[in-house]
Amino acid sequence: MKNKILRAMAALILAAAVMGLAACSGSGAVDLGQYIAVKFAGANGSGEAFFDFDYAGFEQDMTANLKDGGSEAELAKIAAVEFTFELDRFTESGLSNGDAVTVTVSYDEEIAKEAGFSFKNPSRTFTVEGLE
Repeated sequence: MKNKILRAMAALILAAAVMGLAACSGSGAVDLGQYIAVKFAGANGSGEAFFDFDYAGFEQDMTANLKDGGSEAELAKIAAVEFTFELDRFTESGLSNGDAVTVTVSYDEEIAKEAGFSFKNPSRTFTVEGLE
């Protein structure tokens, strides 16, 4: 009987460990690409791209599941990671309709790791359209 209980406990611990690893393997990663936006303006052949990162949406999503909006420590972790975000832009001017423009959110991976965050899709490619 004692042996069965030990086996059951071991099985539960193993199952919990597997689920924990699955949760850390990226299924809980935040999709940074969804917060990147771009607007195009100007004439075809000399158009410009204007990039933006939806910081308010990011913060809202990051705090949505925190109890009572999150503790000061949890909010500080989010702010520390967010502070390292930079938009790396490729080809901002001289654009024509149909061109591809890629934007990448770079961040300090060590700070994100220490804060317990995992990110995916830091790059997003847009097709230029709507230029006159």
